[in-house]
Amino acid sequence: MSFCCRFLLLFKKSQFIWTFTLLIAVSTILSLSEAAKASPKDSINFIESLLSKNPEMFSKVLANQEKYQTQICYTSITRDAKHRPHFKTYSYHLDEYFFYAASWMKFPLAIFTLEKLERLKIDRKDILKIKTQCGYAQEEWQEARLINPCSFAQIITEAMVVSNNAAYNLMFDFLGADSINSRFRQLGYKKAVVCNRFSGCDSIGHSTCNAFEVQDATTKKPILQQTVCYLKKPYRSTFKLPFFGSYHFESGVLMNGPKDFSQRNYIPLSEMHRFITEFFFPNATKSKMHLSKSNEAFMKKTMRLLPRNCPRPKYNESSFPDAYMKPLLIGGTNNRLPNSIKIYNKVGQYFGWTCDNAYVLDTTNKVEFIVSVVLFTNNKDIVNDDPIAYQQIAIPFISNLGKIFYNYEKERNKRY
Repeated sequence: MSFCCRFLLLFKKSQFIWTFTLLIAVSTILSLSEAAKASPKDSINFIESLLSKNPEMFSKVLANQEKYQTQICYTSITRDAKHRPHFKTYSYHLDEYFFYAASWMKFPLAIFTLEKLERLKIDRKDILKIKTQCGYAQEEWQEARLINPCSFAQIITEAMVVSNNAAYNLMFDFLGADSINSRFRQLGYKKAVVCNRFSGCDSIGHSTCNAFEVQDATTKKPILQQTVCYLKKPYRSTFKLPFFGSYHFESGVLMNGPKDFSQRNYIPLSEMHRFITEFFFPNATKSKMHLSKSNEAFMKKTMRLLPRNCPRPKYNESSFPDAYMKPLLIGGTNNRLPNSIKIYNKVGQYFGWTCDNAYVLDTTNKVEFIVSVVLFTNNKDIVNDDPIAYQQIAIPFISNLGKIFYNYEKERNKRY
């Protein structure tokens, strides 16, 4: 056999071995990936089996799935000998229904704001001055003027601790929806979209980014200026049919027909769950978010900060109890969160939907999990705020859900 023929045979043999090895590796990776995520049937069965043990807490909602349209995503976290996290995720009717995430969007906008500050080499203590007021209802503009000092750190703090809508609008101006939506796509979030401010403004207000100036916190000298700009293109909800309800309110008048959410912010619960997971576990998830250690620590501290511990402004605990923005475990009560438990979360609540997206950590009892949940609690299928239904149905459900998952993790860790 000639040298060329022998070489060809050896090449083909090595090519076969390499291909076979690659296929085994890919198969292994896929099997590991699938092992970390329960099948839809197993997910529902697992969550239902946990909740069914406490029918007094959950039966009313779970027995009326089409009415409340409950969605749950839950990730159980186990640490190995090297403290590396391993995830097992379960879901319940995940992404089957539309919902309005409302104030939850303050979470990604805060991350994107810090990322932009780092690119521009601006400190989070520097001051943002909005020069024009397009898109601000009078109430939001007055609220924005009360943020003092109007530093990026203070804006993010008030957005996360008490869910200040004016703080969201300030970040919206600083970033612009073009940049926000582009960043979502860069990070791999295909369906998340930001279309609107949190203000009773017209379509022009939603598509305008006001002129602003950033001042050095110490010298008060301007270090960045931007003129009024407009979005390059309109953004719309990525949900297939973003219409909801049989009735809705427009300017205080009850109208027949569903409400059109096509120009409202949207993110499916699966992407919301992924976002908080990637933020807290960037190495395990290979996250593309970019924050300095300082800004990452600041963001985490702000996410778990309770109103009574906020350095500025001071919040009265009777008006802002621990459960004000942390419904898991203690929702609907004036109880204080136990010192050993840290809840890093962001809540959204509007138009009848209540959602929570949280990473729960209790190092004393070795409890660690992530949960995202949403349900719709308006009566008579009317799209509007219903405070009574929030307090009587949504908040107790989310609070009890947190207790069930917390107790499950606590008992599970005793077995290891």
